[in-house]
Amino acid sequence: MMTPTKTPLETVEQQLVVTWADHTLYQDPLLNKLYKVGLMLFAVPNGGSRARSKRVRGVSIEALRMKREGVRAGVPDLFLAIPVKHGDKVFHGLFIEMKRKRKSDSSVSEEQLDWQQRLQERGFASEICYGHQAAIDVIKSYLSLNKE
Repeated sequence: MMTPTKTPLETVEQQLVVTWADHTLYQDPLLNKLYKVGLMLFAVPNGGSRARSKRVRGVSIEALRMKREGVRAGVPDLFLAIPVKHGDKVFHGLFIEMKRKRKSDSSVSEEQLDWQQRLQERGFASEICYGHQAAIDVIKSYLSLNKE
């Protein structure tokens, strides 16, 4: 009997994207020279579980602190702070919401969909990517490096 392969967690997929971006500084002269992708791609620490943090009256102290710092439900996981122009359209940067590779293992919340729409209305590219390769492809396409 075959054992089903587990789909990597969203955090693993995101780490693979960041590792790829970091390696472009050393391995891809074009990306390094033009964009410094590894320096301009960063995580937005908005999600995660605070189940083990200290609680006061049933509320996570960490969650309260983060909310006061500006954490917003649904904000995408990654931001590429590189503006680009595609034809007549200018994008101020690229936001990526990471999901597990298999769509059946991930869901997109209403808050995430709302953020996608608001960001796009304000001149940002914003994509939901299922798996690290999809995110890498989106970044390359955004930077007009995919020749497909």
